[in-house]
Amino acid sequence: MPSWGDRLGHNKRSKANRFTPYRLIFYPQIYNMLQAIGFSLSAEDYRMLAGDVPPIQPWSPTHIFHYGLTAVVVSYDHGTGTQVIHWTYSGGYSTTFEHGERLGGPTVGLAHAEWQPEFFIKPAGDGYRFGIRVVDGWWKQTKPKLIDPAAILHEELEWNFGRVKLTLGVLPSELTRQFFLSAYPQKEQDALKAKFSSHHWETDRLGNAEIGYFGEEYKNKYMRVWAQVL
Repeated sequence: MPSWGDRLGHNKRSKANRFTPYRLIFYPQIYNMLQAIGFSLSAEDYRMLAGDVPPIQPWSPTHIFHYGLTAVVVSYDHGTGTQVIHWTYSGGYSTTFEHGERLGGPTVGLAHAEWQPEFFIKPAGDGYRFGIRVVDGWWKQTKPKLIDPAAILHEELEWNFGRVKLTLGVLPSELTRQFFLSAYPQKEQDALKAKFSSHHWETDRLGNAEIGYFGEEYKNKYMRVWAQVL
């Protein structure tokens, strides 16, 4: 099976002959996600669920409502396609952009016995999928009542846990290619923008001419992502 680096073209040394450490900051739009999968939350419900803005450290289940998930790619092995990712505030290391966060805090509007929804992001064949993980029994009851069933792009049943992952968006894997090129020509930049546009993402530069530019932003209804060279 090809490595993740092979699938992105990172292991083709003719073009990908260097690696630049970089940072991705994921800002999940949790309110929009919960509404899309069938939770009926008022603005006040959501404020109570999120709670007050906590200090950046230590990380807790309510932080995801207020802070982005920061993933710093500190190293990459061109031979094996293995990367080392540090999740700087939430803690821990991984070799893929795979992460989960239980939506903790008060359960106003979310009180379903012993479980709480979870945000997830994970690699897949079409990019990095993200969405909400819920109890399968609850989902079977809720799915027929959805206002917009097309918002759910993919369902992944975890039968051994009685859970299902509901994908609400896919971040194209080509996003990270720019950090593995000796040069990033305009043609590559235009191709990346076109790819994101075809997946219903908006792209923008972070910063301005006065203060300087410090990365790229990619956003849709359910996620904002900052991509920055370190």
